[in-house]
Amino acid sequence: MIGVPMNIISIVLSIIVLLVHGILLYKNNKNRFVKSSLIVWAILMVLEVSLFNFRFYESRNYEEQVINDYSVCEGLEIDDEGTVTIAQGTRNCIEIIDLNKELHDIYIDLDSRTYKGERLKNQVIWVAFGYTDAANSKYKYTQTRSILASKDKGEIIKFNLAGKSSKLRVYFNGGDDQLFTINKIILNKKYNFNYSIIRMLSIYFVFLLWFLVGPKAKMWKLRLNDSKAKKYIIGALVFELCLFIFAFSLNGYFVKEDFGVQKGQRDQYKYLAESFSHGHLYLEEEPSELLQSMKNPYDTKKRDDLFKDSDEVYLWDCAYYKGKYYVYFGVAPVIFYYLPHYLIFKTHIKTSTCIFITGIFTTIAVLLFMKRICKMWFKNDVNLGLFIIIFLMFINGCGILHTYGRPDHYYLPILMGVMFSLYGLIAWLKASETDKTRYYFLGSLCMALVAACRPQLLLTSFLAIPIFWNKIKEIFKKENLSKVIAFVMPYIVVAGLLMAYNYLRFGSVTDFGANYNLTTNDMTKRGWVMARIPSGLFYYFLNTPEFSVKFPFLLRTDVVNNYIGTTIFESMPAGFFWSNSLCILGLFIYKIKNRFKKNKLPYILSVMLLTFAFIISVVDTEMAGILPRYILDFGFMIYTATVISSFKLEEELTKSNLRLSILRLIFIATMISSICFLLTDTTLTRYMFYYQIRQIFEFWV
Repeated sequence: MIGVPMNIISIVLSIIVLLVHGILLYKNNKNRFVKSSLIVWAILMVLEVSLFNFRFYESRNYEEQVINDYSVCEGLEIDDEGTVTIAQGTRNCIEIIDLNKELHDIYIDLDSRTYKGERLKNQVIWVAFGYTDAANSKYKYTQTRSILASKDKGEIIKFNLAGKSSKLRVYFNGGDDQLFTINKIILNKKYNFNYSIIRMLSIYFVFLLWFLVGPKAKMWKLRLNDSKAKKYIIGALVFELCLFIFAFSLNGYFVKEDFGVQKGQRDQYKYLAESFSHGHLYLEEEPSELLQSMKNPYDTKKRDDLFKDSDEVYLWDCAYYKGKYYVYFGVAPVIFYYLPHYLIFKTHIKTSTCIFITGIFTTIAVLLFMKRICKMWFKNDVNLGLFIIIFLMFINGCGILHTYGRPDHYYLPILMGVMFSLYGLIAWLKASETDKTRYYFLGSLCMALVAACRPQLLLTSFLAIPIFWNKIKEIFKKENLSKVIAFVMPYIVVAGLLMAYNYLRFGSVTDFGANYNLTTNDMTKRGWVMARIPSGLFYYFLNTPEFSVKFPFLLRTDVVNNYIGTTIFESMPAGFFWSNSLCILGLFIYKIKNRFKKNKLPYILSVMLLTFAFIISVVDTEMAGILPRYILDFGFMIYTATVISSFKLEEELTKSNLRLSILRLIFIATMISSICFLLTDTTLTRYMFYYQIRQIFEFWV
């Protein structure tokens, strides 16, 4: 709960903000933004001491009852020191009887434990309740709710029952053999007063976005080539950096690498850096005799059953081939981050640090790429407001923001592949304009490196055909020999190195080792099944958003279909075209084909990228499954087509306040859905910050 000092700090800060608004309005009483901000902030202050804290006022007359006497059902085991073990999935509860009172709420304070009796941080316990009341003489059961087992950081759970209750059961579920202690249980606990500056700033943030991109905002009256445009672009970059820091700070599980028993499952790149430093390509971890004895080590169920009663372990999500472990992920992150850091400092760089750095460079790449498009095909004369909101939606909608909310080793090679693809396209477009050799070389080098990150993104290399189509007939001229070499040589060198890398590991120049992965299914027998494709296309692109009154209000959905067979999936966000509805303009770019008569290149690139996005979504579905992170594979391609079509339709999109208002709604919806998507990550539920935020925004429960 939020203590009195924090309330005082929040109140003082809110008053200071109010006074600053008042002073600014006094100096310029015609400033519409300051006037609106002052009104919004004043309303928020009133709401904080009234509506948002109505549970505080409601609970003033509650009679608190500390519960020390309860019976333990057979699904739980409790020792002399009070440590509780969840032994089975049924009747895993404590029971409180002879209450005969109205139950308004319950306060539960738990503390997780290891088998050695040590405190274990950040463990989630799921609780549910069975109760009797005036309407139910026998037990009535509730849905489950997650709480954090962390001492002195309990949570109040609101009851809405009918009349007096005589009995109450509290069910606990945290997985088999979960250990915890019950520190305190209080019935009818009084709510603390919680004046939340975080809640105020969050709502104010939405207002700020709403106002700054409104039809009367100054940026809609400026062009990209105006002298004042630079400060707006810098402001957008600073805004995005703040969002990155916010998302990055949410997930201590990855940022702090708080993996616990799963540590070995997420350090593949670190293991590979150690192996490279010692001169070999396989990991130094020796596979257990149990694994080596298996006829088919990729049979997941048999493998897990075999290791269940053994002290031996195996490396999860590593490629296992002929008695050695290998890493099947793209090797580029090791070359650029892990190996240099390990050789210089003799310690391992955090994956989250690599994500943060790569994300910054990718954001800069998006900005430079959009500016290159504007300069080449729109004479740098694009509405500044349109440019900025599409830039922000591009970053947050295509999946880059989510990598900061979940900065793990799965996202890193994909993000690096997107980064190199964008820089490669920038350099190639520059080469087509200037015909300078260095841009041919840099573009091809970046594009070739994509293969060392995310091989399926190599499709972007085919964009060289339309980009250099007018120069192809000149490639055999003697004066162009250096340009041809500059274009081809990076591909030859990188391809040669990767082929050798693959051949030395798996005996094939084209085998990256993904099929030998020790994962949830036997990848060697996965095959290609056409029946998987409809589910992939639906959940990647068309899955309808699921709204709820449960925090964070926009939820992920489970993949549901009648497909019988092996496929891999995780709960998915709303489909790409729902959460990024402006991208429908990119999808229907063919409707404005006649506007590209003078220069067909941007139209051809858009159509090719949309086609590649479709192909990659199918490939991902077949080769890997339906997972949120794969949206990053194709999201930037669809947004590129959207950038081109939006700039071509600028006049139609910005000519009236109504259309600008629609653009504002799309922008706000895209930004909010991206942030809500961050908050649906299950690893966030391990941290008290998540529960504090949940309590702030679910103030009615």
